[in-house]
Amino acid sequence: MICSIVSTAPFAVRLPTVDAVNQEAVLNFYPRTGFIESLSEKKERQSQKVRDTILMFKDLYRLLLLLLLLLLLLLLPQLLLQ
Repeated sequence: MICSIVSTAPFAVRLPTVDAVNQEAVLNFYPRTGFIESLSEKKERQSQKVRDTILMFKDLYRLLLLLLLLLLLLLLPQLLLQ
């Protein structure tokens, strides 16, 4: 289930998190969309602890930096020609 909060105040989100259901199809979906399994969850899975959900997060700041770098690489040739 996806829940949200509506707010009129300005705010920002950097690390959205999800509790992914511990099923192979679900756990394969989230990494494709940029989510990363938390380190504590990886340790628990390696020690054979079975959980119903797996905590995952996505760093939006990292995504923003990649987009800015891509934009810079696209615009750099044009800037050098001027």
